[in-house]
Amino acid sequence: MIIGIVNQKGGVGKTTTSANLGAALALSGKKTLIIDLDAQSNLTTHLGLGLPEDQEEPEGAAMRPSMYEVLKGTKKLSDAIIHRSDNLDVVPSSLLLS
Repeated sequence: MIIGIVNQKGGVGKTTTSANLGAALALSGKKTLIIDLDAQSNLTTHLGLGLPEDQEEPEGAAMRPSMYEVLKGTKKLSDAIIHRSDNLDVVPSSLLLS
């Protein structure tokens, strides 16, 4: 099953819905992969994968593979997956997507 949560408008609950639905599916025993495609990276940060506030990504490169490198074709999707728990994996976003 694939579920997409998309909307052009900000502030409509995409990040909250994605994080909570992903966590609920993982807790119910479903293998879950959350992919963050938002350049603001709020879902990535919400799931504890963001950079500390005082740290910035190096210019021109993400610190770890993200959807930026996957979409650019320099990394495979499997290279960017971060294991968060038994059933929950995440592919982080990057400010470079902007």
